[in-house]
Amino acid sequence: MTKQDTTKRFRPGQWQTGDNTYGKALKTPNYASGRIMLDIYCAVEIVVVALSGFAIARLYVSGVLGFEAYLSTYLWPILALPLVMALIQHRSRLYELASVTAFVDNLGKVASGIGGAFAGFALAGTIFGISGDFSRVWFFGWLAVSLVLIWILRAVAARVFSRWLKTGVMRRQAVVLGGPLAAGAFADRIGPEDQYIEVVGVFGRMAGENGQSAGLPVELIRLGQKSAFDLVIVAPPYEDPAELSKLIDAVSMLSVDIKVIPPSGLSYVPLLGISEQGQHQFIDIQRTRITEWGRMFKLVEDYVFAGIGLILLSWLLLLIAAAIRLESKGPALFRQRRTGRNNEEFLIYKFRTMTTEPQPADFRQVRRGDRRVTRIGRFLRRTSLDELPQLLNVLRGEMSIVGPRPHPIELNHAYAPRMYLFNKRHSVKPGITGWAQIHDHRGPVETLLGMHQRLNYDLYYIDNWSLWFDLKIIAATPLMSLVHRNDL
Repeated sequence: MTKQDTTKRFRPGQWQTGDNTYGKALKTPNYASGRIMLDIYCAVEIVVVALSGFAIARLYVSGVLGFEAYLSTYLWPILALPLVMALIQHRSRLYELASVTAFVDNLGKVASGIGGAFAGFALAGTIFGISGDFSRVWFFGWLAVSLVLIWILRAVAARVFSRWLKTGVMRRQAVVLGGPLAAGAFADRIGPEDQYIEVVGVFGRMAGENGQSAGLPVELIRLGQKSAFDLVIVAPPYEDPAELSKLIDAVSMLSVDIKVIPPSGLSYVPLLGISEQGQHQFIDIQRTRITEWGRMFKLVEDYVFAGIGLILLSWLLLLIAAAIRLESKGPALFRQRRTGRNNEEFLIYKFRTMTTEPQPADFRQVRRGDRRVTRIGRFLRRTSLDELPQLLNVLRGEMSIVGPRPHPIELNHAYAPRMYLFNKRHSVKPGITGWAQIHDHRGPVETLLGMHQRLNYDLYYIDNWSLWFDLKIIAATPLMSLVHRNDL
């Protein structure tokens, strides 16, 4: 369907039906039954984990340890822990269709959800002094078996649900409704090959004059009465905003979900949902992940790790400083202006890795084989030991242990105008290490693609921050410093 074809098909002030139903026979939507199948799969995971806990208790606690009355003690965690696991996985959206079908991509998240449930119960048992009532062999055996079984189940489920998607069993049947150009263009964009949405009808209407009511075409009402679709996608004529409310009012008589296509200018804006403040409604574009309690926990994390790090590594800091001074003239520390939280500038501390010869007036990143880098400096950069003085920046409140790496101001000026949401990196404190760094995106950035990849990791961290996420990054950082190659 081209713009020209669409314009011919729809007349001002009238409803017309598009070419669809793409030559296919209408059928009752399967999305509702598909959602039920996902819920049933969730219940299967709960039952499997519970049965594995019961089986190991029966075989080991009763059979090996001889504790015949084990159920009176072991029953409540066997029943409660799988429910907590399912809740964690549900909150992580791991029971959504896209997550279930992407088996490999979510292996780590699934393991984290299961491990988090078991870790929570272990912590609760320690706090309440009841951990000694349970066999450690049973507990860790249950964890290992549950993880393997859930991975197997996920692999099977990914295959089954993917096949249902391809055959249309899990596909939503939709009607596109609204302005003729927008409705036709969106229907074309979906196309008959889309795995998630199947368009069964396109109804376009040019906005009428003198406030004419939008109404509904008879064909659309008949389709709705036959339950031939379960989703209405509204593509309003944004040159007449009042038409949107008329369209929604007209279609609200049908028992279907209604979604609105945003204006083209909002296509790349992250629409997070609707919130209310008093009697007013707003579209949320950005939500601060690190809230008041989160800021407090992160502050404690920063001071604890920075303080302990400075104490334990003081001998190494002095040794590195002495080596730098002995190799070349100049101070051991290097200071440079960087951009921090809320776009505030601060002086970052690093061990000096280059000579103190006069530098060119224009900004130039350090490149591979750069002659300005000293022998000690090359070792420090390869191992990231040149970043250790930034523990002082953490104690000064200018940086965090974990966060997006702060770039030189000139680098920000070069990339910010060219990359969408680049400045969002400055909505949190910069970090000594980060999610991008443990994925090997560290050191100089020489291409737009390289910066784009680093930005994606930084934005993921900002949108998914948690204390556990920080601890995982901190634990992985020393290992990445050993295997990363940054030969400068």
